[in-house]
Amino acid sequence: MSKPEETKRVYAMSDAAALELEKTIRGCFVQDQADFIAFDGRFSAPFETDWLNEITAAEEEAKDNNVVTQQSGLTIEVTRLMEESKKVFQSSKYHIEKAFPASTAVLNEFGYRDYDKARQAQNKMIQFMNQFHKTAVKYSAQLIAKGFTQTKIDEIGSIKTALDAANQKQEAFKKDRGVLTQERVGKLNTAWQRMQDVCNAAKYVYPENYAKLARYIISESKGTPPPAPDVPPVQ
Repeated sequence: MSKPEETKRVYAMSDAAALELEKTIRGCFVQDQADFIAFDGRFSAPFETDWLNEITAAEEEAKDNNVVTQQSGLTIEVTRLMEESKKVFQSSKYHIEKAFPASTAVLNEFGYRDYDKARQAQNKMIQFMNQFHKTAVKYSAQLIAKGFTQTKIDEIGSIKTALDAANQKQEAFKKDRGVLTQERVGKLNTAWQRMQDVCNAAKYVYPENYAKLARYIISESKGTPPPAPDVPPVQ
């Protein structure tokens, strides 16, 4: 099975510049639509409306920088919960060690041996917090007898659940980002290709009217005058 190809922009300018050009040329087309229809009936309504809808759809699609902002927000939340996980473990150690002062095996059940590695990676911290909470529940009577509280045990559970959920949301968004970008590029390309169709037809609609034809010349380099059009010969 062949690998699917990434959808790439069919133009070299920025998205904003492309959309601005499409709206400008569409405005010219609306003024000249009767000439285009006389050349080819497929330019009849709703051609101009469909084109506007395609431009609008491309503009309304989530922008890449907005996607980055959303992902950044998810990362911030995961980072916050990582810190909360570290704090709740460190603040629990006093009572854990009071309850089990001479039991290395039990301390390791609470994650003492695994903490240094877990604190460096969110997937490891999720597993650490699951085990930490499970062990706190298992030894809740001994902990509470030494001044720990059920509220604290519940807090460990809440943080581990929140961290797991935030991590899942972040990872899912990373996968979805590529889909969002592909969809947006597809919509941008659709609007651009319709404009190209009009501009190509303009060579035949206005073969001897350079002033009119110049309205439909696409120049992708700002500040560079458009080249003389390749006008088809008059038959």
